[in-house]
Amino acid sequence: MNNTTNIISRVGRSLAFKIGSAIVFAEIFVLVLTGILYVNNFSSEIDRRITGQVQLPGKLMQAGLLKFDSIADDKTMHDLVGEELINGLVVGTNQNIFYALNPALLGKNVADIADIDTSLLKPDITTTSITERDQKYISISPLFGTDKRTLRFYVYVEASTTSAQAQKSGLIRLFLLGSVGTVVLTFVILYVTFNFMVFSKLRGLLAVLKQAENGDLTARIGEPIAVDEIGVLQHGVNSMIGRLQAFVGTLEQRVQDRTQELVVARQVAESASNTKSVFLSNMSHELRTPLNMVIGYASSMLTMPQMYKNQTLPSIFHDDLQLIQDNGKYLLGLINDILDLSKIEAEKLTLDLQPVNLSELFRGVIATSLGLVKDKPLQITPDFPDDLPIVWGDPLRVRQILLNLMSNAIKFTDSGRITLSAKRQGNQVHIAVIDTGVGIPGHALSTIFDRYEQIKNNAEGKHTGTGLGLDISQRLCHMHNTQLTVTSILGQGSTFAFELMCATPEQMATSTLVTPEPESSVKLLNHSDFDETAIRQIVIAEGNSDLRVMLRQTLENANQIVVETSDGTQLIALVQGVLPDAIVSSVPLPSVDIWEVLETLKSQPDTAEIPVILLGDPSYQSQAEKLGFTFLSKPVNGEALLTSITHLFEKAKLS
Repeated sequence: MNNTTNIISRVGRSLAFKIGSAIVFAEIFVLVLTGILYVNNFSSEIDRRITGQVQLPGKLMQAGLLKFDSIADDKTMHDLVGEELINGLVVGTNQNIFYALNPALLGKNVADIADIDTSLLKPDITTTSITERDQKYISISPLFGTDKRTLRFYVYVEASTTSAQAQKSGLIRLFLLGSVGTVVLTFVILYVTFNFMVFSKLRGLLAVLKQAENGDLTARIGEPIAVDEIGVLQHGVNSMIGRLQAFVGTLEQRVQDRTQELVVARQVAESASNTKSVFLSNMSHELRTPLNMVIGYASSMLTMPQMYKNQTLPSIFHDDLQLIQDNGKYLLGLINDILDLSKIEAEKLTLDLQPVNLSELFRGVIATSLGLVKDKPLQITPDFPDDLPIVWGDPLRVRQILLNLMSNAIKFTDSGRITLSAKRQGNQVHIAVIDTGVGIPGHALSTIFDRYEQIKNNAEGKHTGTGLGLDISQRLCHMHNTQLTVTSILGQGSTFAFELMCATPEQMATSTLVTPEPESSVKLLNHSDFDETAIRQIVIAEGNSDLRVMLRQTLENANQIVVETSDGTQLIALVQGVLPDAIVSSVPLPSVDIWEVLETLKSQPDTAEIPVILLGDPSYQSQAEKLGFTFLSKPVNGEALLTSITHLFEKAKLS
């Protein structure tokens, strides 16, 4: 069945079928018009001939060519009218029957015969008339006397129309059969003729073109004999394939040359990109390590006199140390931004997608932002419900976007209000940071997210920042399949907004919801709450000697017992031997995979419950919190470390 359908489909699509069909349809149209004309004429001729036979007895008698005694003979009547004769009568003007083909009707009055319409026997009739009624021909002929005025008799003849109808039907059948035969024969002749003269040549041409399409440019059509249009087409196709073959021959070599050049260029670009990445990574490490020390010691000198035998720092140094700390943090943020951009461009920055509790994340962002306000008369306002839906995203990167936006808002708002807003819109959560700051000029809105684009934050036109923050935030939004948008009125404020998709039931089922530790809970405690009378053993694992010294001094000045190591391979044995109250370790740790080390410690009964504080780049925060560890971003000062340890031991008491 399928093969038959395919064959029919191929035939229906063929050019021979389409041309033949068009000609056949035209022929059918001509035959129909011709048939209507001729069949109608033939039908009329049949009617004239048969009605003439029916009228013949009466006309012969009217003309005096046939006598009454002759027509009274049944054989004569049949010979004149034919086999379709039904009835023949000679009726007087008094409507009495003088002759009847059926002897039983002789002498009767025609009014008594139901089959005869006496209304046809009209006194004023002057010549033969014929009527077709009830599939019968009825002929009425008047016979006059010698004076040609006195009506004496009517000759009444009936004959069946069956013969006429049969002849007409036969004529129509003959015409239809002839027409069908003509159409079929025409189609066959056309198909064979076109197939031989045109389509066989076209099929050969198509076969050669198909070979060329499949890559065989040596294919050629046999040199055409005819000089008609198809011959010219065949010659043109041969010439075209020949030129294409010559072009491809040189093209392949050019492509090979260009490909080799591209390979070399790509290798150079990849080498340059790798060199840049290595340089940025090394630069980041080499710059961040001393910066962490500068920031850490500056912070300790400002807030932790116990590290210096409780000698209070003279107030004259406070402003300068604060300036060192602030600029160190700014420089560290700049290094982190450049490194993030490098990772994004190299497509090495990936998202850790998971269900995110926005309400808790927002509270942490607000707590951090409060520390950036300093002495500005600013109010940071939350505007979101507690029952925000869980969204799907990378909590670390979402927090990074929001902190960038909040930091910019604080930077460009001297007084007033900054609002962190969120509300559900369908299957998304719309998030916005709204400030009442200086606003953004209309001409700057189109370039606000361009890298290194800076905007003015005061009337003097001073610029602040590098312009990297919004570029990074926009790229992180794109990685979340969303767009960071901005609306602003100069002098009234700005609104930065984006959307995050709600987590689907499938995503919730396959992932564990991680609720970030509210930063405000840590800020409820500070180093002054640290119980220095409780002597605890703490293991420090840190590869950088300067940071290790600072951490040790911080803890020892808080009357803690410190055991330290710079070799990650010794950490497991050290912890198993000491069984400390807490572990403080950097991420990453030289010579070892710190995650494997911690997994090993968590798998052993003696060390499984030891709390861990990890110090490192913010990119490790999400993984650390997933595993249940406390995480502090570098640079870490002594106050933050003691606060975190206090918080850990307070939680242990509550549990």
